[in-house]
Amino acid sequence: MRVFLFAKFYEDLLRAYFAHKDYQVLPGKPRVFWADIVPPLKPLTQNHERLLNQLNRPQAKGTYAIPDGVFVRDGAYWLWEAKNWVQELYPSPFSDRVWDFAWLLAEQVRYQGQSRPLAGFLISWWEREEGMESTLAELRRCVYPKTVEVVITKEVLEECVQKQYSWYLTFMNEKRANIEQFFDILLGRDEAFIA
Repeated sequence: MRVFLFAKFYEDLLRAYFAHKDYQVLPGKPRVFWADIVPPLKPLTQNHERLLNQLNRPQAKGTYAIPDGVFVRDGAYWLWEAKNWVQELYPSPFSDRVWDFAWLLAEQVRYQGQSRPLAGFLISWWEREEGMESTLAELRRCVYPKTVEVVITKEVLEECVQKQYSWYLTFMNEKRANIEQFFDILLGRDEAFIA
């Protein structure tokens, strides 16, 4: 239940965190149009080939991906995707799953009707895993000159709890009040309850 509850607001929490870390968090969600991606002629690695094969499926349909956000840092655009699967509940290791993210081949993102060149990608992942660093090194080679950064959600939470940032406390208190009010309604202790 706690995992499902956290899933309802962790993206907003991470957006607030990125804003705190000097990213300009743009409102709304961008789009990556598959037809805009020009794949390289030759894959660099077997995993790169898998990534290219993933692109073939959606490209044939003429669709697009809707990542979780787009941020600006030092005038450059970064595409953000949050994947916070708890491996004990939803086994999907980073070193395997990341090669299914065809949007990592994008050179640009469309935001509010305009194409923006990408400097890189930010992926939020629940916790560090074995093989993550070597996978990231290979992935960075495959998407160069763009780059890929991973932000560990569990570490973000640990930092926020330790530092007690005022924005974090306000955010969490608002979520807690909302949930407490919901249970008050369910227990008949709130005037909003409708019999």
